[in-house]
Amino acid sequence: FGEGGTSKSTNPKYLYKYTGNFDVTMHATNLAGCSCQITKRASATTGISSLANTSGVSVYPNPNNGTFTVANADNHGMKVEVFNVLGSRIYSKTSADGSLLVNLEDHAKGIYLVKVTVNGVTTTSKITVTN
Repeated sequence: FGEGGTSKSTNPKYLYKYTGNFDVTMHATNLAGCSCQITKRASATTGISSLANTSGVSVYPNPNNGTFTVANADNHGMKVEVFNVLGSRIYSKTSADGSLLVNLEDHAKGIYLVKVTVNGVTTTSKITVTN
């Protein structure tokens, strides 16, 4: 499965432990002894939308018009990064306190990921810009 896992199942399912791109190779042999193999590239991502927010980080309003607030309940300094759906970082700023106003009005409407790091703990939230 590209990460070291194997399966002899007819319909294998594999849960990746890490995000990234992996080369997955399938080897098949029929009853007559003929065999073949094929390799495909697979991408494994985390289920960000399914993670519970236990870090005290808030991103609001969501959806928004390109301007939104990132805050943390402990009022600690934080680093805020915003990524587009292609994975390019389009915004990065460090705040000494627990609140930061982010302005993406010059960017296209769509889905963005907001990565917030507070005291070495990182939280990622999905936002929608509808400008």
